[in-house]
Amino acid sequence: MTSPPSIDTSFEVNNPDVTSEVLDHLIEIYRIKLHLQPLQLFKISELKNTLTSSPKYLLYSFLALTVRYSTHEFFNGKQVQAVELYGSSAQQEVAILASQGIPKLDIVQSLCLLVLVDVAACKPGRAWMSIGTMSQLEALRKLSQISFYDSSPELEASLRCHWTVALLEQTFMPQERSSIYDNDEHRYPASARRPPSLPPTNDGECPPDLFSDDAPEDLGVTAYYINVIEMWGHLSSYMHQVRIGKAETAWLPGSMYYILCAELYKHETKLPHSHLLRNVHFTKRMAAELQDQREYWIPWLLMQVVNHAITAILQHPFIHLVAMRDRSSGLQARSFLQQTVDQALFNSAWVFKLLRLCEELRFEICDPLVGQLVAVVATIPWLFQRAIDPKVAGKAKGDLEWCKGFLERLSSTWPHIAQKLELLQTLDSTADNSSQPPAGKGISIVFHPALFWALVDPKISQMTPLCGESSSRPQDATIRISTHYVHPLTETQVTQLAPNQREESFDPFMFDVGELEEVNLNDIFSQFMPDIYDIHISDVSFQPDAQSDLPNSIACLHLLIMDQTNKIVVIGAGLFGLTTAKQLALEGHQNITVLDRHMPPVPDGSSSDISRVIRFDYADTDYCSLAYEAYRKWSQDPKYKGIFYQTDYIIAGSRSTPEKSWTDKTIAQLDKRQLPYTRLADAADAKRRFPILTGELAQPNFEGYLNKSGGWADANKAIKQLRDECLELGISFIAGRAGTIIGFDSDAQGVIKAVKTLEGTPIRGDHFILAAGAWSSGIVPTYNSTLSTAQALGFLRLTDDEMIKYKNIPIYMNYATGWFNFPPHEDTKMLKFAVHGWGYTRAPSKGDNNSVKSNISVPPPVSRERKNFVPADAEERLRAGLREMLPELADRTLARVALCWYTDTPTGDFIMDYHPDYKNLFVGGGGSGHAFKFLPVLGECMASAWKKKLPSDLAEKWKFHTEYEHREDTFLGDGSRGGPERRELSAAEKAKLDGGDRPKL
Repeated sequence: MTSPPSIDTSFEVNNPDVTSEVLDHLIEIYRIKLHLQPLQLFKISELKNTLTSSPKYLLYSFLALTVRYSTHEFFNGKQVQAVELYGSSAQQEVAILASQGIPKLDIVQSLCLLVLVDVAACKPGRAWMSIGTMSQLEALRKLSQISFYDSSPELEASLRCHWTVALLEQTFMPQERSSIYDNDEHRYPASARRPPSLPPTNDGECPPDLFSDDAPEDLGVTAYYINVIEMWGHLSSYMHQVRIGKAETAWLPGSMYYILCAELYKHETKLPHSHLLRNVHFTKRMAAELQDQREYWIPWLLMQVVNHAITAILQHPFIHLVAMRDRSSGLQARSFLQQTVDQALFNSAWVFKLLRLCEELRFEICDPLVGQLVAVVATIPWLFQRAIDPKVAGKAKGDLEWCKGFLERLSSTWPHIAQKLELLQTLDSTADNSSQPPAGKGISIVFHPALFWALVDPKISQMTPLCGESSSRPQDATIRISTHYVHPLTETQVTQLAPNQREESFDPFMFDVGELEEVNLNDIFSQFMPDIYDIHISDVSFQPDAQSDLPNSIACLHLLIMDQTNKIVVIGAGLFGLTTAKQLALEGHQNITVLDRHMPPVPDGSSSDISRVIRFDYADTDYCSLAYEAYRKWSQDPKYKGIFYQTDYIIAGSRSTPEKSWTDKTIAQLDKRQLPYTRLADAADAKRRFPILTGELAQPNFEGYLNKSGGWADANKAIKQLRDECLELGISFIAGRAGTIIGFDSDAQGVIKAVKTLEGTPIRGDHFILAAGAWSSGIVPTYNSTLSTAQALGFLRLTDDEMIKYKNIPIYMNYATGWFNFPPHEDTKMLKFAVHGWGYTRAPSKGDNNSVKSNISVPPPVSRERKNFVPADAEERLRAGLREMLPELADRTLARVALCWYTDTPTGDFIMDYHPDYKNLFVGGGGSGHAFKFLPVLGECMASAWKKKLPSDLAEKWKFHTEYEHREDTFLGDGSRGGPERRELSAAEKAKLDGGDRPKL
């Protein structure tokens, strides 16, 4: 037995072997960038042993592929030489063995790795030769083994290799597979188990009646992913037939299009519903959880992305309006064209949504096939980016820009993807320079079809430049697009849809596929026609006539019209933002866009949760009057049925001084308005009325009263209803990185021109409304007029018997401690309780994406739903309140805890005023933990303040108070707070709250 060769501490051509630590490093690179994307070759847990015990050509093939992406100091900047050495050494030995027809597993595995080595080096000729050799050798290997599928120690490795060959074929040489694979249908590599289900939530992500039965057999997610990739091969063959003019009319029975649709339907039928988005809850998983279960999530995501991409490409408007036109009598069947447009938009939107979610969750997708598909699917928003409707055009342009960014990022792993990006950019610029104004019906876009085919047809679209296209100018093609190929339903029928009938899932085009009948591209596409948005108020000049009001009337009318057509950008999709957007739309404003990191209900927003108190008990006369008006709407408007619940509630406290308490002041307001309430003599009086209350209740010196005219609202349902009302009014939403604000682009006069986003695409507007809640202080200076504080929430899960037992408990609020509770929530079976106290502050971190650099408290840039954390003293206060009211529950394990972020103001008053630094930035917020109850009336207040039409007393109360900038201890609230003094979270607490695995938007 010979001793192993010595290994230097750095790479040398004469001694290229790597250390065990370096090999571990390269295996991790493989796991992140290449494992399952598309290489199925190895089990990660066994990979190191496989490489060190196999022939050196397999190890060198692995090193040639992975060292390219390494920055390890072992290679000391010699990665290029190392890749060349490992690759050429492995190529020479493997080529000799393969040419002899030796069908060994490790030879085929090496060829699979070497194919990607050549792809990464942009050597397409050698890559295709390796694919051919690999495919033939694998076929020989299979034929030479009579018991290819019999149980053996190598069975799993053999299946992994076999299907990796197939995946590489379909990625780089897509085609319909030969009969040698016909019996492969039910023999696939083992799949990772589906991650444990999350607790069911009724969060509206899926329509409540969305239903599917389960499939009789679950082959595993890997099998369904492979099946989808095979369909890509079929689609590629069809695209080639269309390009060379050999495809039949699409909708005829027996056509390749018809067969492909049947394959997609078959896949949909066979896929067990346990693997569907609504059951695996991908969007609700923590980033660390996704990383830990990559073996499941990678094939699941690729299956979803490829499936939607195939459908979008199959239905592409170019295929059916341009490429197929000569093979039919004029246009194809109009109902068929309507279907293709609907499906192209719907499925392309899902491609972008899924990949954007991956970016937000820091879940890297590196599969080169995804790059190819994104480049093709990007040509769908490319067609829509020239819409005159700013909502459609802006979102489509944003999607196209995101696609370009995605391709640019992926090209760092696979350089040949840069050619896809270049083709897409050329196609885009060519259309920009060659577009024609509308002629007749529809909008005409002129472009070079050769550029489109260079992206779509895999026979010419891989890693080499186009051949034969440079000698002469490519022939132009004209595409004329409309979404109306059949007569639409009347709008009156459309607008009768109830908000809860809308599709809950978010479409990146900002309109449902079912609403396409409402969008006519004949009306919205027009690059060269002047429109109303080109008219500016500066175009009108006049001299007022003292004897006539007519010129002033005309001017006012013109100003009103222009104001209603100007673009309003609302930053924040919470209570203040949505109510304002809705009210302005009701008042006639036609161009409103709402931005946020999430679609509402925003998971970490203070207006999102299972419940919020609805009361009109206030010590302040203005809030008491306004809250009572809101309560009447909550309790009387039929639309709030199922959202608002009438409930008894007790406001109590422990009187500590003879001075008037907050309870005394609220009672004075109730008496002033002759509103009903019942004084409680003592705690025993309260417990006589509610025997379920077994605790001591606000001791010593109990004081309090009972009010039966109030209750609570299901906050999430209310926000969803508000969101749907906004959508019905035509308000646009932009979420994710494209909706995450990191600052403003303003001129020297303080006029904002656009908001800057984390995605990089600015969003322009005329008026800006900041309603970002506790996050506002990280976007603009607030001059100590607001303070973001965290308040503790606790949740107990009740049994069915306990749900019955505690069903009718009142809301109990102890103003001395700040503790309060809600009755059990029927849908979640949760008993919720919280502390309305002075709370906790959090100093900002470097990764907060804040545009304001200060030490002012800000929430973390991560959803509280991903962090089950409150400080230890907060949990103790939560339990102390339970002990005071329902002591039998005080020591139970809490199902969930969270921190809710308030936007506190010095006096507890709202802010509805223009920011002192920006002329066209209106700030709405300062909810101070008590704004939600005003939802039915808040929008009217905000709109009036925006137009500077508030009564003078309210305008003064809700103004932006810059005078607090240099004062300390100004946040005294309105007297309703209780408990310990406010404190800053410790470094350890902050680390637990922020988390090291948070997804960065």
